[in-house]
Amino acid sequence: MTHWPCTAPDPWPQLLRESGGAWVRLMTPQGPADGFLLGAGEAWVLLAVLDPSLRPDGFLALRRDDLEAVRDPAPRAHLVRGALATWSRTLPEIDALPLDTLPGLLAAVARRWPLVHLFRQGPAAPGYTLGQYLGHQDDTGWLLPVDADDAEYGLRPLPVPLTAVSRVRFGDFFSCTLSRVAAGVLVPEPEDAPSEEDQSAEAGPSYSPDA
Repeated sequence: MTHWPCTAPDPWPQLLRESGGAWVRLMTPQGPADGFLLGAGEAWVLLAVLDPSLRPDGFLALRRDDLEAVRDPAPRAHLVRGALATWSRTLPEIDALPLDTLPGLLAAVARRWPLVHLFRQGPAAPGYTLGQYLGHQDDTGWLLPVDADDAEYGLRPLPVPLTAVSRVRFGDFFSCTLSRVAAGVLVPEPEDAPSEEDQSAEAGPSYSPDA
């Protein structure tokens, strides 16, 4: 059974066709990342990634300033291209994700995928957080965490320093499955949340935990 990102319809093959789908390895201080290069903005680079069985497994955005080297093609390119030839779907076009700012990227991701992984680096904020992105306030993002063991949302949003985020993972089979299991849990929204007309796609929604 093929694992596709949890969108309807799935944008993965369409994005590949639009980008040319170069299979690359990006070297960063956090380690290498292999995937199909979908695009690069002023601040972020986007890959479509595979699971160990060479099945599509969502997307990975990496901070452009962290890139140390690019290997094109990445290892196993011939094998991956063979797997790619077996994937086929007819899909409508979708808009590309904004890659110039992290708030803009996260706002666009939140409109399409219910959960996001935020990987952080640095002594003040190592590790990663999985949850629903609610918005940002200045340089702080707010994420409603999800307990992966119990498939339950947390009670309060967590602050995440956006300057420490080095990778963003979304549309993967694990988070999509988790979001379905946790579905039905009421997600609190700030009382003074801005309307869609007031939310800039590049700036992302503003959010205050005290609202």
